[in-house]
Parts: sequence; C-alpha cells; structure tokens
Amino acid sequence: MRVYTDADTYTEQYTTNRAWCLFDLYTNKRYGHGVSIDRFVIDDWIELAAWCDETVGYANAAGEYFTGTRSTFNGELNERSAQQQINDFCMAGRFGLPFRHGGKIRIIPLRKETIDDSVPLFTDQGDERNIIVDDRGNSSLSWSQKSDADLVNQIQLTFIDAEHNHIERPLTFEDQQAQLRAGRAMGDDTVRIVKEQYGAFGVTSLGEAARLGNLLLDLGPFDQGGLQNNLTVKFLTPDIGAALGLWQYKLIKVVSPKIERFGFQYFRVMARERRSDLVTQITAQAYPVEYYENLEDNTHPPPIVGSGLHRPVNYLARESLFRYPGIGWLLRKWNSVPVDRDGGGARGLKAILDRLLQGGVIILFPEGTRTKDGKLQPARSGIGLTVIKSDAVVVPVRTFGTFECYNRKIKFHMPIRLSVKYGKPMKFEKLRAEAKTCSKVRLKEIYQEVANEIMAAIAKLEPCWDKETFP
Repeated sequence: MRVYTDADTYTEQYTTNRAWCLFDLYTNKRYGHGVSIDRFVIDDWIELAAWCDETVGYANAAGEYFTGTRSTFNGELNERSAQQQINDFCMAGRFGLPFRHGGKIRIIPLRKETIDDSVPLFTDQGDERNIIVDDRGNSSLSWSQKSDADLVNQIQLTFIDAEHNHIERPLTFEDQQAQLRAGRAMGDDTVRIVKEQYGAFGVTSLGEAARLGNLLLDLGPFDQGGLQNNLTVKFLTPDIGAALGLWQYKLIKVVSPKIERFGFQYFRVMARERRSDLVTQITAQAYPVEYYENLEDNTHPPPIVGSGLHRPVNYLARESLFRYPGIGWLLRKWNSVPVDRDGGGARGLKAILDRLLQGGVIILFPEGTRTKDGKLQPARSGIGLTVIKSDAVVVPVRTFGTFECYNRKIKFHMPIRLSVKYGKPMKFEKLRAEAKTCSKVRLKEIYQEVANEIMAAIAKLEPCWDKETFP
C-alpha cells in the first residue's frame, strides 16, 4: 500500500501502520472504498502515521514493563458496512472520525493538545464575550452530564492475542469507586456495574489493548465522554470568523460562571451547526488537561532508567496520578509508590522504606519534575530525607537523549539514540551517623547536603556512545 513522505511522494510497501492501512481502505479501488486521493490532505495522514509509529510504554499483568508501537493494524476486512469499518478502525487507533473541512476530508489523532494563547476562547463574560446572551442577561450556554447511575464504569474489550495463537481474548477495565457511586445513585450501597463492550479492531498485542481499554473507560469512544471528561456544553455564537475556524475535535477554551464548579475550561469540539439566522451552535466535550498531561508524562523516562537493571524496580509517581483509573492501573502494575512531588509524604516515605528494607530498588528523581530546557535542575531536599532514613546504597544515574527525544514542546517522539549512565555507589555513612544526634535545624541541612551531593554526582556522568559497557 502507499506510504507518503510528502504530498507528492510515496512508495508502495508492506506496512502495519494503522494510519496507512486506513488510508488504503479509503482509496483502494479494488477492495476499498475508492475515494479519490485528491479529496484528502496528505499531510494529515503523514502526521497521523508518525503518531502511530511512536514508541509508548505499557505493563503486562505481571507488572513487567515493555515498550511498543502506539498503534498498528493486523486485521481482516469483512462484510460490515463501510462506515462501521471506518468507525472501528478509528476507535481502536484513537483517531478522530474523518470529517470534512475546507472542501477536504481531514483526520487527526486524539492526543494531548498544546495549551497556549492560540486556543480559541468562547465566553459569555466581559468585553471578549462571543457567546450569545439574551436581553435579560441569560447565557445561551447549557451543560449536561451523565448521572453516576448511567456513566459507564466497566469496559469489556476483546482483541486477537497474537502471542497466544491468535485467540480472541477479552479484557475487563473497571473503576470500583464509580461502581459504588452508581449504586448510591440508585438508592443503596451495592455495587452497580454499567458495562459497555467493544472490539479492538486490528489490535493483536496486549499492550495496545490495555492502553485502549483504559482510555475508553476514562474518555469514552472518540473522547465523547467517560469517567474523566463527563461534561458536555452547548452554546450559540455570532462570531462567524471564529466558528468557521473550528473543526471537529479542535480544542477550544470556554469560560462561563455556569461551568466553573466542574473545573473544566478546555473542550474538544464535537459538532458545529450553522443556523439560518447566521448563528452557529457549538457542541463540545470536556478536555481533561491534567489527565492528558499525566498520560503523556508517564510513557518514559522512569522505565528507561531501570532498563539496565536485572532485578525488579519500584518507581515513584505523584499521588494525584493514582486518581485516574487507567493511569492508576498502569502505575500499580509498574510497582509504583504514591508520593507527593517532593517524595516526602508520610505514607509515601513509609512505603519507600518498607520496600528498601525488603531488599527492593527504588528509582528517585532528585529534581522532582521534568526539565523545561534540558539542563539539570537543583535537587529537592525530599530525596535527602529518604536517603538518611534508609540504609540503602545510592547509585547516581543519568539519561542522555530523552530531552531531545521527547520534551514538553515536541508532539512526536524523535528517533534519537538514548543512553543511560550509572555511576559509583554512594553510602553517606558519616551524614547518616550525624543525623541520629544532631538538631532539627542541622538535620534539614543534612537532607539538602545529601540531595546536592547526589545531584553533583549525576552532573559528573558523561555518555560513552562508543562503548557497549560502562566503567
């Protein structure tokens, strides 16, 4: 099938890239739908294919971490309707459904969006008001939510498992807290399961299926509403220029007192209807910013740091991440420990020390957050507290290439070689002994000294690209 490198250049080759398989289904005149290539924006498909080829992380049921391609297609086209096949293709790959815009058929991935001033603003307040308000001051904006009794809290996803003789394998994803809320909404304390069933069309790996199942539970098919984005807004706008610049799934910002209590400001456009009076009605679904930020942040680098170790590894994750059913499930499979950002929360510290006393390995990040410019950041004192409270040896580790591969400004993982460098063990025997008898003021100083020493040891590590093993 055709694989494009630009709008005018392609090669015909075998591929399992889901984007090019869908493009072939659309355009092939023999077994596809025979749509003219001129009706598409080829750059959309090139970008979508690159997104499919990204390497993302996942964990199996045993908690082992693997990386794999984001979205592939290994399936058989059957006699279902053309629209149903396209819907299944897109849902399983996390594509938005193709839509018409500017006389062309467009398609985009349902990915993390950039939050900045370029996002169109719609508001019923102040001088920037562009949501229609009537003469009595009533805003045309309305909102709706599914009740806890109706909100889906269990997903059953079926896929073809290539690792086990291509058998049809069902997976279940659920949120027990949501099931309890559903029970209370019905007037009792029982668990109420609200179930939906889906087939992962063309998915043959457990990793892809697990990622898809969690996202369906959290966001719903095509981001149309799940546990994490259960808010729909509708409003009228006379702003023809702004409305014409919108397309399906485009991110917008909506500011109104009517929806302040829900905590959402950003939404994906789901429908745009031009009325005879030149007013446009927009329907949009909540876009959970923090959820998407956390979703992308957790593809790496923690597993990369542990990739050179031949023993089980425990990772730390911000406590707030465990609230999200999909992400929380993966973090638990990765043996993650919930902590506050400094790693110094009482419950988190106890969990860390317990695992170290059991002979486990904990990976800590002294900076506490991702770098914005690729440079090492000052160490936080929380890691010093953890080191002093334990008797564990500390091994400094530094990764190279991860910032260039995927930083906050890059939408797609870049094909860059990564390196992990491990330093010499550090024991901190003298500072640990002093910490047992010193004052509280000195103890805080010791915590920061330990953190600074670890950061200095990390800073001294340099990559050795020409060596297979490091001294």
